This record gives sequence, C-alpha cells and structure tokens, in this order.
Amino acid sequence: SENCALGINDAVVLFGDVKLYPNPTSGMVYLENIEEVSITSIRVYDVLGRQLLSKYRNFDQIDLSAFSTGVLYVHIDSQQGDFVKKLIKTSSF
Repeated sequence: SENCALGINDAVVLFGDVKLYPNPTSGMVYLENIEEVSITSIRVYDVLGRQLLSKYRNFDQIDLSAFSTGVLYVHIDSQQGDFVKKLIKTSSF
C-alpha cells in the first residue's frame, strides 16, 4: 500500500490511518487514530504466537513494560480492516 511504510527503524509507521510509536519501545506504545478508524480490538503476540494481551477499549496506549524483550506483534482489528504491526520491546533502563 502507498500509505504503508515498512521497517522497524521508522519512528512512526502508518497502517491505514493508525500510527503506533515509539518503535523500539521499553514500555508504553501510543496509538494515534488520525481519521477515527473504528478499532474493535487490539491483541499482542510474541514470536511463538502466544497471545500476551488483548484490549477491547482504551486504544490510545498499550503498556508493554511487563513483557520480555524481543519482537512483539500488535494485531489491530477494525471495521476498516485488520493490521499487524511488528514492535521491538527493549529493556527498561
């Protein structure tokens, strides 16, 4: 898609009309819902496919501080479509 920038080195990655930042993160990830995409749920998975977190409201931020360092996948389900975002979880300082 023209609106989809790929790569974890990007400060902000745009999926449709939803931005997730910062990436990498040591804890809190923020969602910017530019055009009011109707998000229905957010789920976070580890690289083994284990679901670590699910949210059905309060979509403006996700606290990942309790999870181990490594790659996490954020699934954003919306009425406009479903998106998957790869995040790098780093250790807290």
